[in-house]
Amino acid sequence: MSECHRYQSQVRNNQSRFRLNKLAASAVLLILSLPCSIVLLLPGCNPSVRFASTPQSEQRTGSGTVYHEGQTFSGTISYYGQEFHGRKTANGETYNMYDKTAAHLYLPFDSIIRVTNTKNGKFVIVRINDRGPFKGTRILDLSYQAAKEIDLLREGTTEARIKILRLGKI
Repeated sequence: MSECHRYQSQVRNNQSRFRLNKLAASAVLLILSLPCSIVLLLPGCNPSVRFASTPQSEQRTGSGTVYHEGQTFSGTISYYGQEFHGRKTANGETYNMYDKTAAHLYLPFDSIIRVTNTKNGKFVIVRINDRGPFKGTRILDLSYQAAKEIDLLREGTTEARIKILRLGKI
């Protein structure tokens, strides 16, 4: 057998061994990865607590407070108007001072609440689309339009009762 033939035969043998080793390695990898795949797929069958469908009527927020539909609470409210008109709100939409919206520190965005001015009994229904207020012990900032409807513009702050009508999704 010539030197050339011997070399070609050696190359063919090495190629065969390489193919077998590659095939064996693929089989071993497949066998070893199967349990991992099952473990990774199982959580997808049962949603995690974070994404589970919590009853819409009750939500826990970042503050740890549990809010539920029908819940009422009271405190000092204020409003914000022209200086923020056209700016982005915390939920990403553009603030329109003529919409009936409000800012709350923890209520989920798109929650619908009824705000009653306890001094005159007037109320307005608003949607939470922003975070705040960030002054003192105030619990809610209303948009200009919402504040106007309950006669809040002149005083700037007042005591109010808030009732959660519908919770937004967290």
